Formats: sequence, structure tokens, C-alpha cells
Amino acid sequence: RGGEVTIKAVLNPMTGKLIILSQPEGAEIWINGEVRGRTPTTIKGVDMSSAKKLELRLKDHQPYVQDLVWPDNGQIQIDAKLKE
Repeated sequence: RGGEVTIKAVLNPMTGKLIILSQPEGAEIWINGEVRGRTPTTIKGVDMSSAKKLELRLKDHQPYVQDLVWPDNGQIQIDAKLKE
């Protein structure tokens, strides 16, 4: 009836999932310059608003770099073939 109502809202970031495979296996996974594990793996809870660049690094191989463009379903699958 014309009064004020206080509302508290908790906003959680939109998160996605990366499924990452590489040939050969064992490459370091870097997301925005931060190490996040080794291939093969699935990384859940990735902040889609900030995760923009993925890099795979393995000794004696060229780095694999990919820009992350998130689809509506929030899931990206990468199957990278690393070059020597």
C-alpha cells in the first residue's frame, strides 16, 4: 500500500563446464594465465564472464591456445592435438 519493501538478492556468477582432452595427454591447462590442472579432465564451475582464454602447455610441444566463446548451454569440449 505505497510502502517500501527491502529485498536482498544474492547473485551468483554464471558458471560453465570445460571438458578438455589432448593428444598427447598430460598437458597443463591454463585459463586466463592460471593453472587449472592437466589433461584429460573436466573443470566445472568456471566463471563464464571472466574465462576468456585457454592454453595447453606440454614440454617439447607448441602451446595450444583457444579463445573461449561460451554457448548458451555453458559447456565447451576441447580435443586438442598438440604439435611438436
